[in-house]
Amino acid sequence: MRLDEGEVELQVAESLEAAGQHSLVYVGQGGAVVAPAKVRAGLAFAGVFYVGSVAAAGWLLSMAFGWPGLVGAGVFGLVFGRQLLLPLRLRKVASLMVAERYGEAEALAESVRRSWPPNRVTRREALNALVQIASVQGQFQRARKMQEEAEALYRYAHEKRSVQYLIHRYGRVVTLCNLGELGAARKLFVESGEVPEGDYLRLLHWTCELLLAFCEGRHELDDEALHARGRRGLEVVPGTPLLALAAWGFEQSGDGDMAQHLLSVVDERWEPRMARALPRVAAWLAQHGITTRARRHD
Repeated sequence: MRLDEGEVELQVAESLEAAGQHSLVYVGQGGAVVAPAKVRAGLAFAGVFYVGSVAAAGWLLSMAFGWPGLVGAGVFGLVFGRQLLLPLRLRKVASLMVAERYGEAEALAESVRRSWPPNRVTRREALNALVQIASVQGQFQRARKMQEEAEALYRYAHEKRSVQYLIHRYGRVVTLCNLGELGAARKLFVESGEVPEGDYLRLLHWTCELLLAFCEGRHELDDEALHARGRRGLEVVPGTPLLALAAWGFEQSGDGDMAQHLLSVVDERWEPRMARALPRVAAWLAQHGITTRARRHD
């Protein structure tokens, strides 16, 4: 699908470490980022026409939308199913979002949602896209409504074990935190279980964990756990919100020097989309003199 004037070309990154702000990543069913070559090999083996999902091909605009699917920045699955053009159409939605052409992105996602014949998986993925569009504009009540609609479309046990569903649930935790509904957010987070093995899901889990603690005003992580989260935030651009939250954690624990070190990196990465998607974190950063940057990290 060709790009129109003003759209942004999105590249598929080999790993989370290689992901930039305009990157996609493929996420396997184990919750780890999968190299594009492996996905292509899997598709070639399956043949030209295929049904269902291949791994759990998902995309991430690596923090362009404030969290890694916490959103970003991003996240909704590209499920290859009855409509083979679905991945291309959702990728175009992503390109429009990066260009901040939200009205056009929403119109395209809505057309996918209402496409004929009706397809539960297609509706679900379109709803996930619409959630991202709402969240990056700070429309959290609207995002919650669509997340609840999407929740009802995960009907079977195997669907609720999928990586797509886990990403969706972490997204609901973030939305509830933004709305101040911390009891419901905590319940959902506890239900998500232990820290996942896959690098992508682990990043989401750690970010939700610290975001909840931040909103509740306290954390119970020891120094080793905080350092692990801070290191991961430093290693990957999609980990910028985690990095900011780790800085808050160190400040709460009395380690001002480490907090300032992490904040100096956050200051270089923090973007307007992140601030809109995580307004409470943005307000705390502003108290430390960090506001959004116009530049982008490719």
